[in-house]
Amino acid sequence: MSKQYLISVATADELSPLFIAGALPCSVLITGVGMMQCASTLSYYLSQHTFDYILHVGIAGAVNKTFKIGELVQVNKSYMPELGCENKEDFIPIDQLGLSNYAPFEFENTSLDVTQLKLATAWSVNKVHGFQPTIDATFLRYKADIETMESAAIASVCQRFKIPFNEVRCISNYVENRNRAAWDIPLAIHNLCNYVSVFSWPQ
Repeated sequence: MSKQYLISVATADELSPLFIAGALPCSVLITGVGMMQCASTLSYYLSQHTFDYILHVGIAGAVNKTFKIGELVQVNKSYMPELGCENKEDFIPIDQLGLSNYAPFEFENTSLDVTQLKLATAWSVNKVHGFQPTIDATFLRYKADIETMESAAIASVCQRFKIPFNEVRCISNYVENRNRAAWDIPLAIHNLCNYVSVFSWPQ
């Protein structure tokens, strides 16, 4: 029996050239944006279908400015920096509150040859950063290379279902004071789709 593969992506726009060309070689799931949407959509879908491998793809902002706009990276770990509580001007992470043994999601159950791409640690957020003081404060707590809105959810669900997975992102912008004029989403989508179109699925 042939293996069953799934590509998951937050929005159809991120793979729009491949949809238009009819060039997607496997099942595709549009999860929706953010951790809640992603986790609920993917969990429900996996309760109805069986897959041998999942590749999650999308665009992302780079905290690490040695990464170039348009560069592809592989996520290997994800933090959830918003999980906790405010204490006046301070933030207390969830593990320091005694409510959880929280640890970052490690992308261990994977199959991709990691030598192909740079590895990147992610923040998974529901509110993307666009103000330098909060970016700096978050970075003091969690050193990350990129910012996404789904990475932790993907890892959590795939590990719960015991399905090998990987996540590949293409850098569309830098995480800094919000400046859409400096973003290059078309380039990121172009490079991402080129990667997906020639991706070597694990056998």
